[in-house]
Amino acid sequence: MIKFFDECSFGALILPLYIFKAKKSENEKEQKNAKKYFTILRNAYLSIKNQNNIISEFTNYFKIRFEYMISKLIEAGYKPDSSLSHIKPINFKDNDIIIFPPNREYNVPN
Repeated sequence: MIKFFDECSFGALILPLYIFKAKKSENEKEQKNAKKYFTILRNAYLSIKNQNNIISEFTNYFKIRFEYMISKLIEAGYKPDSSLSHIKPINFKDNDIIIFPPNREYNVPN
């Protein structure tokens, strides 16, 4: 179970890129694979109960990553079904994956 949720966490990070690539290439097989994998991640997310047990660290991490993924997809135009509609969009200025430098001028030494 730990390995499954660990792999799901990674999948939730890369799936939006895979969806973008599949959509752009118009490859029907890749689009079907993306839908299948999204369904696996969605079902895993919906199966998580709030419990404290030996795998809760991994399930909680996956839950955060999945909600982050849904937020990215919503920002791209995805409309979640009723089972995921409770997920609130995340402010991407405060994400922890990509850190943008503050807006300021930099002096480059000559």
